[in-house]
Amino acid sequence: MKNLKLVTLGFGLLVAAASYGQRVPQQNDKVNSQSTAIDHADYVLGKDKLVNYFVSGEIPADFPKYDANLSKEENEEIAKTWAKKNIDLFTEEAKAKFNL
Repeated sequence: MKNLKLVTLGFGLLVAAASYGQRVPQQNDKVNSQSTAIDHADYVLGKDKLVNYFVSGEIPADFPKYDANLSKEENEEIAKTWAKKNIDLFTEEAKAKFNL
């Protein structure tokens, strides 16, 4: 009887550990995919949107890149400051949208 209880307890612990172990990678995958998305962001806006705001249809080489060490708000402020200094490069739509 004592052995049966030990076997049942051991089996229960094994099932619980296996089930927990299967959940951990899924949680880590979500975290990794989020950080990967942030790591690959070149600019405050996506490239496909950003190019539409320039008269030339191209992002200037000196347009500020996204700095992951700063907050999103700080990156936006840096981009907006740059934009105000280079206002002639932007479409009328961009000027209106971003209050340039």
